[in-house]
Amino acid sequence: MRAAAAGGTATWPIGELGYLDNVEAAYDTLVGHGPWAGAAGPYWAALRGFLTGAASPLTDPSQVADVLDGLRAAGVRHVVIERDLFKDPELGRSTADAALAAHSIASLVSDDGHRAAFELRNETPTRIDVDGLHPIAAESITASASQSADRLPQLFDHDPDSRWISGGRQVGNEWVRLAFDVPRNVALVRLVMAERSFGDYPRRLRVTSTEGEARRVLVDIPTLPLLMQGVLRAPGYPSIDIELPPNQTRTLLLEQTGDTRVWSWSIHELTLLERPGR
Repeated sequence: MRAAAAGGTATWPIGELGYLDNVEAAYDTLVGHGPWAGAAGPYWAALRGFLTGAASPLTDPSQVADVLDGLRAAGVRHVVIERDLFKDPELGRSTADAALAAHSIASLVSDDGHRAAFELRNETPTRIDVDGLHPIAAESITASASQSADRLPQLFDHDPDSRWISGGRQVGNEWVRLAFDVPRNVALVRLVMAERSFGDYPRRLRVTSTEGEARRVLVDIPTLPLLMQGVLRAPGYPSIDIELPPNQTRTLLLEQTGDTRVWSWSIHELTLLERPGR
C-alpha cells in the first residue's frame, strides 16, 4: 500500500514493506497527507498484518468485495492485482475475478491478463455521532447464545483480553440474544475484537429487534469493512461498530449468517449505546 495525492493504491499480493516505505508512510500520516492521515497507533501496520496473516480475507475470494469496500472507506482509491505474483496462481486468478465482479465498488481501468487495475468508487463512510448516546448497563441486559453460554459474562467484564467464543467454525447459525429490562432505542452495537483473534470476526451479521409482538430486521451486513475501519482507529482492540435505525426493542438478536473454513466467532467486549428517551 502506498499513499498518493488522489488516494491510496493497494497492490496485491501484498508484499513486505521496506524500511524507506515505512518511513514514508509514517511521515505522510504525521503531516496529514494521503489516506493514512488519522490512522491510529502504528498506522497501517496492524491492518497490513491482518491482510497478510493466517486469517487474511484475501485468501478467500468470497471476501474480496468486502476488502475492497473496507479499503475504499479507509481512503484507498486504486487497486492493482498482479495475478502472476501470487504463490497460488489459481488464487490470483480467482481474486481478480472476484474484483471484476464487484461492479458497485470497483471499476476496471485496465487488464492485460497479467495485471488488472481498478479504481474504487468514491464513497465517504458516515460515522454515527456517539456524543449524545448513553451506554446500556450490563445489569439491564440478559444474554443468551447458541453456544458457550458459560462464557457470556465475559462480554461485559471490561476485560478486552477475555472473550465469548462460539467454539466451532462459523457455519451461519450462530447467535447472541440480548433481552432488555425495558424497551430500548438501541443506536449502536459495538463488538470489540482483539488483534490476536482477527480471524474470528463474524463474516455477516443480521440484527433483528423484537418490538411488541413484531420482529424487524434492522441491519443485515458484511462486517469486514467495519472491522478494517476499526483496525485503523484502534489497532490492538478494534471494534465493529454497527449503527441501527430508530427502534423500541425489547430483545435484540445478533445472528452470524456467514461461513468460514476454520474460524470461530468471538467477541471480546460488547457495548450497546442507546438514544436518549424512549
